[in-house]
Amino acid sequence: TIVCCYPRKSFAMSVTSMPEFFEDELISSKFFHGLASHEDIRPLLANDGDYLLRLSYYEGRPVYVLSVFVARKIRNFILNQDSSNHKFYFNAYQEISIKRLIERHHKTSISLSANAPILKNAIPIPEWNFSAQSVMPTRKISNCYWEEAIQAEIEVRRNKFPAAVMMLNENADMESVKSFLAEARLLRKLNHPNILRSYGIIVTAKPVAMLLELCQTNLARILREKKFGITPLMKLRFANEAASALAYLEGNKLVHKNVAARNCLVDGNLSLKFGNLRDATLTKCPSYLHSDPIHKVNVRWMAPETMQQHIFSTKSDVWAYGVLLWEIYADGAEPYPGLTNLQICALVTLKDYRMDPLKTMPMTIWSVVTNCWRRVADQRPSFRELNQYMWNIRQRELRSRGAVVL
Repeated sequence: TIVCCYPRKSFAMSVTSMPEFFEDELISSKFFHGLASHEDIRPLLANDGDYLLRLSYYEGRPVYVLSVFVARKIRNFILNQDSSNHKFYFNAYQEISIKRLIERHHKTSISLSANAPILKNAIPIPEWNFSAQSVMPTRKISNCYWEEAIQAEIEVRRNKFPAAVMMLNENADMESVKSFLAEARLLRKLNHPNILRSYGIIVTAKPVAMLLELCQTNLARILREKKFGITPLMKLRFANEAASALAYLEGNKLVHKNVAARNCLVDGNLSLKFGNLRDATLTKCPSYLHSDPIHKVNVRWMAPETMQQHIFSTKSDVWAYGVLLWEIYADGAEPYPGLTNLQICALVTLKDYRMDPLKTMPMTIWSVVTNCWRRVADQRPSFRELNQYMWNIRQRELRSRGAVVL
């Protein structure tokens, strides 16, 4: 669950769920990486003696872990604390602070324990691991993907620019933290003009936060609200931008699993940006399909094989893209109007039911939709084909108006 709060004066992170011995001086230490996951730190440690400190969980309790690269692998050492004098130690050496303990081992070349490595090189936090002090909130923003978020000014290399801050519930369990960080990690790797950009994360204090490209609203909302003046040509552009983003994911062997207008954010230039890639990080079926009641699952965008067998693939994303096209030309209306989730599942899987064409939808687009909704998944087009087809349609439309696609 994603929730956001709004600090009035500064982005002051709460540390109530951190260990009791959490130290302010640790936040300013160049080798402290906060709640960075093992996947996040793996590329940073490359040479024998490289090390960094991070916060993790062991047997349900928060612990500090020193990760050290040695003999072509990463070894993790949990910091111990003496219950009587509250000093920290690895072996026989104790110090009153974690920072002093680590610096002592580094300066004296004393190994952490028998057959343990020597600390040689403290690895600083990467540029995408922001400190809370580098984020200055300005106001609340809201869209369906973020529910409620903060618009903030962030600073990178002395340059300041606006971003959206999405935060994880302070009481979230470790699995939720891992999922959140996995989405942030995936977004950092992706580079496409129609996929939401991630600037980085904040993991050196709670709550964990993701810094994202600023988008004030989403596609479903601007389609429903007449004040935006969405024209047929703009709808065609949205359809093309969505196909382009999904073709990029397809090329990277990623399945979005949540293709819908509510997950298409829109920036200040009214350009579409796909967000909510949390489930795209999963190799298995999302757990909510097995645990949530049918009336809470978004079956309106699901392909028949997903409804029946919980199968997700690029082809199930193609089906959902067909539903997205229906949403675009229905001005953001809910698919399968008047039907319950149970009725939709029964009609689609047992009677091969499909929604009727919209009067506002050109036949060229409707033909795309019907191809996306083929019962047999392998008979549906690829996103590469869909992207090219939508581009051609848009190109023809613009040429008829004396313009060209940029």
